[in-house]
This record gives sequence, structure tokens and C-alpha cells, in this order.
Amino acid sequence: MASATERFIFYHIPKTGGTWVKVALKEAGVKTGAVRTTGGPHPFNLKWAHACPGTVPERSKDGRFSFCFVRQPIAWYTSYWAFRSRKGARRDENFPADGLWSDDFDQFVNNLLDAYPDGFVTALYQYYTGADCTKVDFIGQQESLTDDLVKALTLAGETFDEAALRATRQCNKSPGKLKKLCILSEATQARIADCERWVSETFYA
Repeated sequence: MASATERFIFYHIPKTGGTWVKVALKEAGVKTGAVRTTGGPHPFNLKWAHACPGTVPERSKDGRFSFCFVRQPIAWYTSYWAFRSRKGARRDENFPADGLWSDDFDQFVNNLLDAYPDGFVTALYQYYTGADCTKVDFIGQQESLTDDLVKALTLAGETFDEAALRATRQCNKSPGKLKKLCILSEATQARIADCERWVSETFYA
């Protein structure tokens, strides 16, 4: 499923601020509903909350402004590894990032890049945006999440309480103490820069 109103549909890419977006929408007085998927599997076997455009029927997308958010690749790897490393955290082996897990952060990243030489984060994002970014109408950045959500809702023509949205507290953050363990060698950093070049050039150039 994806979150939607009559005016927009929001696609939640994991670890890009989507949980906060959903809370902020509620705080801003925007009542969303769920758009059902076609029943086909997510390309990365993600759960219903992370539906992508390819799994949502065209009739559900027609007339709705669509948007999602992305973040820098190293930040995505860091956030995901720290989030999944929490005590008691459950992993889903069907999702490649869990199926290629390592308790060593640097090794975890290299496992993913071995399996996805054109970039794991690139592959994940492109399931939502398309390689030419035509699958959604607006792509915001997690680094400017609040401002970009305001922009997306404004472009969608949605009525919302901007002050309440901006006052929404952060949520679902990955533990800082675990993020401190996310150390990458210079070689791995260079490899990320090379493999995930599409993300950097498309969204952060």
C-alpha cells in the first residue's frame, strides 16, 4: 500500500524519512488512506508499507500528484545498518540488504556492492523513481525533509497546517551509538562514490 489523499500519493522508500512524513501529515491535518497494490511482489520483496509505483494500479495513480524522498547513499547505508543492528531488531532475509547482512558495517556495504555493482541504493531508488525519474512527480531529499514535504504538498494542491507540520518532532531515528560504529575504509567510500554515481549525479549534483 501507499499513503494517499484525493490529491496525492506518497511512496515510502525505506530509511528516507517516510515514517516522519506520515506522522507530519497527520499532525498537519492531512487525512491519508491506503492505496492497495496490484497483488504482485515488490521488486525487493518489501512489505506493503513500501509499495512502489510498479505495484500500484494505474487507476489509483491517475489524477494524483506523486512524490517520494531520497538521501545520500552513505547516509542510507549508515541509517539502515544502525537501524537493523538495534537489540531485538528483526531482519527480513527476503530483502537483499538483510540477506547480505554482516555485523561489520564496511563488509555489509561491500556485500551489497558485490551483489549490485551499479549500486544497491541506486537500484532501490530506481524502483520508485525510474532511471529517468518519470515514475513520480516530485522527488524530495531527506536532508531537507521538512521543506521538501511542504513543497510537495503545495504542488499537490493539498490543504495543510504548515506550522503544525514543521513542529513535528523527529521519529524512527537510527540509534546514534550504532551510527558511530559505521566506519568505512577509504576504498569502500570510493567504491560507493563510483557505484552510486547515478544517485549523486541525479539528486545531489
